[in-house]
Amino acid sequence: MKKLLALLLGSIGIIASMAQTKVERMFKENIPLDSIRLSDPFILADKKTNMYYMTGTGGMLWKSPDLANWTGPYIVTKHDPKSWMGKNPMIWAAELHEYKGKYYYFATFTNREKTCGNFMGTDVERRASHVLVADNPMGPYKPMKDKIYLPENRPTLDGTFWVEKDGTPYMVYCGEWLENGNGTMERIQLKPDLSGVIGEGKLLFTAHDSPWSRAITNGKIGPNQVTDGPYLFRTETDRLGMIWTSWIYDVYTQGVAYSESGTIDGPWIHAKQPITPPNYGHAMLFRTFEGKLLMSVHSHWKDKRGRTIRIPNLFEVDLSGDEIKVGSHYNASPDGYKLIWSDEFNAEGKVSKDNWNYEYGFVRNHELQWYQEDNANIKDEILTIEAREDNKQNPLYKEGSKDWKQMRPAITCTSSSINTRGKFSFKYGRLECRARIPVGYGSWPAIWLLGNELPWPSNGEIDVMEYYRSNGVPSILANACWASDKPYSPIWNSKVTPLSHFTERDPFWATKFHVWRMDWEEDYIKIYLDDELLNEIDITQTTNKSKDGINPFHDPQYILLNLAVGGDNGGKVSADGYPLRYDIDYVRVYQKK
Repeated sequence: MKKLLALLLGSIGIIASMAQTKVERMFKENIPLDSIRLSDPFILADKKTNMYYMTGTGGMLWKSPDLANWTGPYIVTKHDPKSWMGKNPMIWAAELHEYKGKYYYFATFTNREKTCGNFMGTDVERRASHVLVADNPMGPYKPMKDKIYLPENRPTLDGTFWVEKDGTPYMVYCGEWLENGNGTMERIQLKPDLSGVIGEGKLLFTAHDSPWSRAITNGKIGPNQVTDGPYLFRTETDRLGMIWTSWIYDVYTQGVAYSESGTIDGPWIHAKQPITPPNYGHAMLFRTFEGKLLMSVHSHWKDKRGRTIRIPNLFEVDLSGDEIKVGSHYNASPDGYKLIWSDEFNAEGKVSKDNWNYEYGFVRNHELQWYQEDNANIKDEILTIEAREDNKQNPLYKEGSKDWKQMRPAITCTSSSINTRGKFSFKYGRLECRARIPVGYGSWPAIWLLGNELPWPSNGEIDVMEYYRSNGVPSILANACWASDKPYSPIWNSKVTPLSHFTERDPFWATKFHVWRMDWEEDYIKIYLDDELLNEIDITQTTNKSKDGINPFHDPQYILLNLAVGGDNGGKVSADGYPLRYDIDYVRVYQKK
């Protein structure tokens, strides 16, 4: 799914990597799935509580009734600080499994104060997969009988749970590639209550067995050395498979292997090609409460600063045949809603002409920019509208003209504006747009809607987001307007919130993505920013005062996204302020079921 900036500051991320001594919740509610930064997302659909629980690297827990909006993160582990894990172990690739009435927490714990040995010239921190237990999904998850599950002189990780047809429980885990340059996939039998292990581990396959992974080692191309993220499943034809992750050079990649014997001991035969798009990996499978089979997986990409960003994504999955088939992205709907239209901007290049139109030229509000197609481009699943300084002849120029579009000899700025007019419109529902806005001088980005038929303002306008300097103060605006009894003279319901309202709470606000939301019902329009209500408009009072006498907010509207510069509201832009970048992650429209 999407590439998003961190929801939590680095300090919270550090806290999240440590096991704690009590159950605790940290401050966030109703967070969209793709606004959460999380590696190795594992989702338990718990029918007892009718709730989804998600964990992963960092070891903390999120919960959701609908997969769309999440509350958390909760601290749910209570390890023994006197054990090999130490006082504050890092937690990787945590998983939750319900088994025989209890809940088990499989995770890799790393004690950064100890080593398990020197491998290939590197001292490797003591780490191993381990299992904790709780009576309910929220924990606290506590140690069981055995203090050690896997050998203390080896680095192991990414333990997952599997029960064979005869009822024998196993942990499947990875041997770290640092041991000998060739990572392993292994299994070990668990005690009936999962409180420890029986016997020793057994090799299932190695990283070098993969036909699709690639690396350059000592100047030669060969298989990659990494094994990562195992998860076992059976197809509807009863074929046993295992999804796991490695690399194709620098691309995080997920493949699959199948057991020829139908049992965990294999032999395991690898599919020749990866099963997910590039830079997705460490997946697991689960069924929704409605019975839909989904894959939870994280995307893997780097931002401009070189930081790795990992975000949970959901894909639809088909197991009806002999092989796993991974389908399209799955966008969960908020509880009580269904998704009726969206653009995730997943295709590189230009926006879909099935969804969007471009505007061209000088269009409105005496703005500085010339709108054109070139300034709107999709890369890494983000639509970027860029306002650029320019200097070219205005083809509309007429010497002596008083028309603002014709009196300018030159085009000094270009940008883009797109809309769904004639391609998609809706009446009532919920619109969500996740975006990062430019807040420099002269910047005027917007998410807005207009009615299809009548001229403005009789057609009604809803501004889900505008940003500009209102009376010199950088501000976020949430507005609606309709017609007065004078032509082209609207009645406005506008709420202006100073940008400082947000940046005082988060100094880095402007560097992050945020979710703007509009809830549009028969009697009201409510506009939110990151779940904070900015404006509520009573649309029982928005009938046009013009001769048409209609209420425009009882008719369908289409969507517009644009980045304007200067003009009536944008203000002056300095030359060193270019380029201005407006990044849009997605636009989604829901209606009630």
